[in-house]
Amino acid sequence: MFLFLTTPGHGYTMEAFVRPLPGSVVPRCEVTTYASVLRSTRTVKAVHVFTDLERLSDAELVTAANLYRTLRDFGIPCLNNPAKVMSRYQLLCKLFEEGINSFAAYRADGLPKPAQFPVFVRNESNHDGPMSALIGGQGELDGYLKRLVDNGRPLRGLLVIEYAAAPMLSGIWRKNSTFRIGNSYSVHHHDLSDNWVCKGYAQHITNEALQLEEKVAMIANEVPESVRRSFDIAGVEWGRADHATYREREIIYEINTAPYPRLTEPSANRIRGEAKRIALARMYGLMREIDWGDGAPIRYGGKPFWRQLRESQRLRSLLKRVMS
Repeated sequence: MFLFLTTPGHGYTMEAFVRPLPGSVVPRCEVTTYASVLRSTRTVKAVHVFTDLERLSDAELVTAANLYRTLRDFGIPCLNNPAKVMSRYQLLCKLFEEGINSFAAYRADGLPKPAQFPVFVRNESNHDGPMSALIGGQGELDGYLKRLVDNGRPLRGLLVIEYAAAPMLSGIWRKNSTFRIGNSYSVHHHDLSDNWVCKGYAQHITNEALQLEEKVAMIANEVPESVRRSFDIAGVEWGRADHATYREREIIYEINTAPYPRLTEPSANRIRGEAKRIALARMYGLMREIDWGDGAPIRYGGKPFWRQLRESQRLRSLLKRVMS
């Protein structure tokens, strides 16, 4: 069994696992919130997958990291250690430093001076895509950030990211996605778009040659070394990397710990449907390989975890005062 820990309102991203397509052979999966586990002295025998880490506050992230350690010490298998999983900004900086990415990221509230333009602005903690259009120069960027502040939008939590994308064919952009499940990988889909923003809400287009390439890629399941390295660097054991071929190298845009593997394609295209079924079947098989537990209740603490944590914090504070 798998138990996915999410933030309130975001359990829908696990739909493909909790309510798989008829005929799919998937381990039992359930979704809960961090608060539900923290307020109890029990959980269930299952692989605990920590997701939505970018949506947690600083204090919540520390608590989640303590919960992860407690469950692991109790013998419960867990994926995505909150103490190790990198934030979007931290990851992009590290990938640039390691030479995997050719573009840099900057904090919007840190007086950013990008080395190359154009750039765009986005929120670090959500998956809605860019807030801005492409920005062509330093003066334009300074003006855009100033207007945000003047209009009441704090810059904290916003990133300025150097643009790195190119169309595969005239007017067609492609973004690739690869899942990691434990120590295994699964090429999942190629998004096609008529816009450099390859998101689920962007206008998708049909190109039979590229869709056949997608199907071939799903079957071959050849994962670029840069993608494998990026998962290791990010500390992500369950998640999806979004990446693309740019100037003959595979660059990584993000690694999402709560990805939504869409069950249906908006185009209802036969070739894409076949490719998606291949990818999902492989994912389910990889999940079966690391499946653990029967979902039976299990006690892992003598009192609710949040109370244990609060009392341990008070004890540490008291000892610190005594020893000072």
